Amino acid sequence: GRARADTTSCIQKTLDLLESGNLAKNDVNLVLHRSGETEPCGMTLFSSETFQTIFRAIVTSCPEDSEEIDKYHMESLLTAYFKVQLEAGACGSTDNATAPVGLEGFCDMGPLRTTVQPDRALLVEQPDGSLP
Repeated sequence: GRARADTTSCIQKTLDLLESGNLAKNDVNLVLHRSGETEPCGMTLFSSETFQTIFRAIVTSCPEDSEEIDKYHMESLLTAYFKVQLEAGACGSTDNATAPVGLEGFCDMGPLRTTVQPDRALLVEQPDGSLP
């Protein structure tokens, strides 16, 4: 038969890894590209402290018995992380002068340009209350 899966949740394993300090020892550049573009719109050095703060804020909305971080929590985590870490104004809209500056303006350009998806109710708020 199959070996029994480790019962320690993915969330707890991630918190343990973040708190261990092992991630802070490596210099990791995170590069963000807009869909279909080969040139990056922004880059940042990974910050374990920032990631841990945002991760803790977002996983508080995970169900207590959750063993995984679902796609909606991960999307919120990554969006919030990049909003904090990227240089101000990076990754904004390239074709809409009226969109807010930066990543958040690119992600949501209002109802005329950003289609409301059927799963909108499942989106997880970021620590600042906005949606990814």
